[in-house]
Amino acid sequence: MLSRETARDVAFLAHINLSEEELDRYASQLDRILEFFKVLDSLDIGEVLPAVHTLDIAGPQREDQIEPSSHRQDIMGNTAHGHHGFYQVPRVIE
Repeated sequence: MLSRETARDVAFLAHINLSEEELDRYASQLDRILEFFKVLDSLDIGEVLPAVHTLDIAGPQREDQIEPSSHRQDIMGNTAHGHHGFYQVPRVIE
């Protein structure tokens, strides 16, 4: 069975705060999920071709065409937080 410490580490990496009882429950559930992956891993899929899409469909094909693009000033006019020709966004990584 998956240890509580491993479940605690997974919760930490996922930025999820779990109580002690939730840790036990989720450790058990995660252990069952991993056991299912072991079953999938044991399947012989040597003859199965990789799939790009689940349905056998093809999108419309066309030749690439060079078309004029928008000017930088026009695009930057859409933001209130432009800086030296670039979009300025809030920091997401600490």
